[in-house]
Amino acid sequence: MESTVGKKIKSIFGAALMALLIAAFALWGIGRDIFAGIGGNVVAKIGDTKITAAELQREVDQRVRLLQTRLGGQFDSAEALRQGLPMEVLGDLVNRELFDLTAQEMGLRATDDQIRQQIVSIDAFKGSGGIFDRTAYEFALAQAGITEAQLVGQIRSDIVRQDLIQSIVASESVPESLTQALLDYRQERRQARLLAVPASTIIIPEEPGEEDLQAFYEENARLYEAPEYRGAVFTVMRPADFASAMAVSEDELREAYDDRSFEFETPEARDIEQVTFFEQGEAADFALAVRAGADFVATAAEATGFSADEIAFADQTRAIVAADYNEDAADAVFALQIGDISDAIESDFGWHVFRVTGITPGVTRTLEDVRRQLTLDLQTEKAVEVLYEFKDEVQDALASGARLREVGEQLDLNLTAVEQVDREGLTPAGSLAQTSPSILPYLEDIFAIEPGDDLVIRESEDGSYSVVEVTSVVPRALRPFEEVREKVLRDWYTAERLLAADAKADDVIARVEGGESLEAVAGDLGGEVVDSPELRRDRVRETGNVSLPLAALIYSLDEGGAGKSIASNGDGFVVAVVASITPGSAADDPGALPELRRNLALEFNNDLLIQYQSAIQRELEVEINEAAVRQLFAGQTPGF
Repeated sequence: MESTVGKKIKSIFGAALMALLIAAFALWGIGRDIFAGIGGNVVAKIGDTKITAAELQREVDQRVRLLQTRLGGQFDSAEALRQGLPMEVLGDLVNRELFDLTAQEMGLRATDDQIRQQIVSIDAFKGSGGIFDRTAYEFALAQAGITEAQLVGQIRSDIVRQDLIQSIVASESVPESLTQALLDYRQERRQARLLAVPASTIIIPEEPGEEDLQAFYEENARLYEAPEYRGAVFTVMRPADFASAMAVSEDELREAYDDRSFEFETPEARDIEQVTFFEQGEAADFALAVRAGADFVATAAEATGFSADEIAFADQTRAIVAADYNEDAADAVFALQIGDISDAIESDFGWHVFRVTGITPGVTRTLEDVRRQLTLDLQTEKAVEVLYEFKDEVQDALASGARLREVGEQLDLNLTAVEQVDREGLTPAGSLAQTSPSILPYLEDIFAIEPGDDLVIRESEDGSYSVVEVTSVVPRALRPFEEVREKVLRDWYTAERLLAADAKADDVIARVEGGESLEAVAGDLGGEVVDSPELRRDRVRETGNVSLPLAALIYSLDEGGAGKSIASNGDGFVVAVVASITPGSAADDPGALPELRRNLALEFNNDLLIQYQSAIQRELEVEINEAAVRQLFAGQTPGF
């Protein structure tokens, strides 16, 4: 864990210098072509300019440090790789280089005075008086892990790049008439009167004849098709299947306990408060004042501006303190009792004064405490090796041409068979196939191969191996009419009721358009008219009880107009009559107009930048060596 001063400096430093335009670059994508003929130490080419693997590694490391500053221990290098940070960083580097090269061709330059002004304006480089301080400057550079030459070069590139980008998006004005028209459109409010015309209550007096049902069955054949079913046999080989048979000696347990002793030791931890000063005298005066009775937190806030939360650090082990400061600081902190104040202690980041506010004693679990877990772990480790060798035996047997049942008999495999199952894991009876182990994880394989295909052993993330064999295929087919006659009959009635409801809704609309009130028509039908909530075009999704199709209908009609929409539950239709239309008004939301104008300007500028970036990318011929990137980071985390 870093000191609060370190966190604050890195946060400001990173935001001001290292990620000036990352947000803009992240909006764009670039092609990822794997190109041949380029050495593995080159991860990208922009024209004749190359980005090397070392450059990418440095930039990724730097980004990881910045993210660690913001996210703390929740973010490490492995997590960065899992989230695809290397390709994201490479995209940033490529886009920066695109703009840098373009700026150079245009003859854009940053003056020394511009660089000087940029440096002295950064808060992290200012002293207590609010002006540039050389000591604070060097301190911040050291904390960020960057040299002065690197900083100047970075700022020089950033200024030129920013000048180029600002020249492209210099105009942020969007016509007020356009903004107002769009705002009025988005904020237009409508309310409608609604009448439900349900289908389920409609009585169909005539029963269908067999010819009617047969015709309906043929016209809607897709509703009565049986899915493709497959028969399969599969086996799953897991380390757990072998673990219980693995013998573990007492010596092995003791050796494993000793090797992993750090896992069973919870070190002593301390809650501390820490204040950092640039000068030894300031730190010593602070410690003296607190020992004389001054309040630690209040005095720290007065001297540094940091709050109680910013100077407090919980659960600090000796290793953490030594890593964040140095061994002297760790020795001092862990020699204090609760409430004690340390002397001024120097580190690379300044002079520190510590106070201990809580102590959590360390705990060590004995071999007996962890015997069961260690035994299981050692058995599993041995089982993994045995399973790997056994898997090879299975592979050899399969390679000889034997089918899975034969191999199962030879090697005593646990086989699971299913006669018919569809892609969802359902049997022809409509129930989920009950197998042990579950067939669900292997359905994709079952439907990806054919009977007679070579049998392949697949490894899963949990360390298990599986083999799947398809034994039969029943193609998708239309079920016989007699088998589905009852469903056809139900569907026929449902369809007839929907047709009748559709006709009734049309009749309601015709009567309303003819001058009758919706209430009068509803009275004749035995229905009830309800008022919709007031809708606002840009907030329709937030309005309950009004489906999107119904809202779209209401916004497609004129005031007083009538129309119909399918009911959200599928039971018939809803007739809507628009009762009122209220134009949008900036007065309803005074902040909406300037916000919309800003958003439109941002979108407009982003479009310009994206188009410009695409143009210069085509001109400079960007190539990405994704294979080299993967090779660079493949050894740093599994699965990258």
